[in-house]
Amino acid sequence: TPSLSATLCNSSPDEETAEHIHKHPAIKFMGWQEDIRPFLAAADAFVFPSYREGFPNVILQAGAMGLPCIVTNINGCNEIIENGKNGIIIPPHDSEYLYRTMCGFLSSPRLVEQLASAARPQIVQKYDRRTLWEALRKVYQEQISNLTK
Repeated sequence: TPSLSATLCNSSPDEETAEHIHKHPAIKFMGWQEDIRPFLAAADAFVFPSYREGFPNVILQAGAMGLPCIVTNINGCNEIIENGKNGIIIPPHDSEYLYRTMCGFLSSPRLVEQLASAARPQIVQKYDRRTLWEALRKVYQEQISNLTK
């Protein structure tokens, strides 16, 4: 059964929060991880309440493994997640909204299943590496062309 446990990686909380994290039985502090796939494989959903990102590859990784995501409405996150389709987008800096959304995942397994079923296909369709490489190649070619003009 799903639970509201958390895995935190590469975080720098204040001393009081760090103590709470290390002592709470539902939180497993794993530290920095080179390979997050085992953690994603064990999860029912991925929660990423970031305040600022460039292009968050971790959301692509979670989606590619079929996990619905809860993310904040910031650049990058809101480009990958379509609210209500492959995840839920929440307001940044709103821990109460985040908590309610996480509880909603626990009480609505059908919703989680529906979002999960769209997660991987959407990532594969929109972010196939060959498509990204081709787009990057075109940008480089345009830049090189501009330099020679």
